[in-house]
Amino acid sequence: MFGWGAASRASSCDSRHLRAPRSATITIVVAIVMYTRHMWSCADGSCLRQVVVTIGVPLAGPGKSLAVETSLGRRRLRKRGRAMVAEVIFERDRPSSPVAVLMTHYNCEAYLAAAVRSILEQSWRDLDLLVLDDGSPGEQWREVLAEFRADPRLRLFASDRNVGTYRLKSAVIPHLNARYLAFQDSDDLSSRARIERQLAALERRRLDILGCSFSRIDEAGHPIGDRHMPSSCNWLERLGKTHFVHPPSCIVRGRVFRTIGAFDGTTRIGADTDFVLRAARRFRIGNLREPLYLYRERRNSLTGDSETGYGSPVREAYAAAMRQRWRRQRRQGSAADLHPAAIDQSFTLREIA
Repeated sequence: MFGWGAASRASSCDSRHLRAPRSATITIVVAIVMYTRHMWSCADGSCLRQVVVTIGVPLAGPGKSLAVETSLGRRRLRKRGRAMVAEVIFERDRPSSPVAVLMTHYNCEAYLAAAVRSILEQSWRDLDLLVLDDGSPGEQWREVLAEFRADPRLRLFASDRNVGTYRLKSAVIPHLNARYLAFQDSDDLSSRARIERQLAALERRRLDILGCSFSRIDEAGHPIGDRHMPSSCNWLERLGKTHFVHPPSCIVRGRVFRTIGAFDGTTRIGADTDFVLRAARRFRIGNLREPLYLYRERRNSLTGDSETGYGSPVREAYAAAMRQRWRRQRRQGSAADLHPAAIDQSFTLREIA
């Protein structure tokens, strides 16, 4: 469920009705875009101007039915009763570069332009940067990015409600064709050679996920110190360690997401660590020792805030549940289901033309 090929044109809606077993909860994740060869031949490109994809629909309860309705260019899931739908709307064709960089943003305009510039000015040029805004109030975040809008590699998306970074990423990832996915927080920076060096090391060492050491900076950008990460990581996971990569610094092969899914769709915190622990069960993980990522420490950031940051009760509770899942998956061995919980909130993420 990561890349999608062409499908023949549906001349009319194709509806199927599925009934859930009485003793089970059904979770169905659908992400299908109906393309046709005819569409590619549209003279003005209007056929491809808007692509709608819908994913992440959990179904619960005995006797509930689901109508799957398919029409050209659109895939919708509707549950009779309450629906949980994450809808992603592309105004242009989906990104096609080998590297897609995901950057989520919420009310962080003071640092956003510098973060975006550090990706668009990478020495590795063949990439797409998707900025996913999580319902920020006002239009200021768009205004600070005006200077970059002429660069076709930059794609802006806005959510109609605030749902958290992991729900946004989990909604978009299944619809990207990129061979590699990289990440960066909207208040952080990447050194100019970060992606190029990570790609080279990823292939040379035959890894599936590669992070890097990072430099800590304060809110004004002044250096605090470097944090050196271990070169090899899987053995640390087997020892019970949970923090052996800095998730925003990672570049990940697309097949990892195709195999184990994306992020926990029910939380606003900690899901990147959960993803890394799940991935460590099947894939090779490492770090570059060189600090190629600049991590900004802010008091009101997701990790620095007293209510959601490291050491907060809500984060500790999620970490405890995560460790419990991790132990259960280890006991189950190769039979463990490593997929995360599906997205639990309805929202629309629409590209800004």
